[in-house]
Amino acid sequence: MGKKFPQRLRELRKEKNISQSSLGKIVGVSKSTISLYEAGKRQSDYDILVKLADFFNVSTDYLLGRTEDRRLKQNTPPNQEYSEKKIAGKRPSCGNDPDDLDDEILDSQLAASMKSDYGKEPSDEYKDMAKRIYKKVLAEVTKEAEDAERKKKSDG
Repeated sequence: MGKKFPQRLRELRKEKNISQSSLGKIVGVSKSTISLYEAGKRQSDYDILVKLADFFNVSTDYLLGRTEDRRLKQNTPPNQEYSEKKIAGKRPSCGNDPDDLDDEILDSQLAASMKSDYGKEPSDEYKDMAKRIYKKVLAEVTKEAEDAERKKKSDG
């Protein structure tokens, strides 16, 4: 992946003031995997690279050291519909139970996203809305998975 990725990942994580463990939970890998990425001893796969870029609101090219321009160009104003779509597409790793959402990780992810996109911290109202959307989407996905599993067992 190059020599810049480990340095940039560590830099971005420290700027957001989150632990390797929290970042790992957000993107769906272990703390030790994040540590190995930062030490340059392991390469990220494509899906994790994209999740990292999304979380830090930078391009994959920036993470890989192909550009010095870290900011993504987003001109979409904050509004309810956009916020709901954006939040629904970014779910921290939390198992299959909507009640297992880690508020600290979710708050950290929202703060990073809002600060990068709009230059400000999210309001409590925005955080509450995001949590409701995450829980709703997670419940729907979990229900679909359970229904598919029941159908598979009844067909088998």
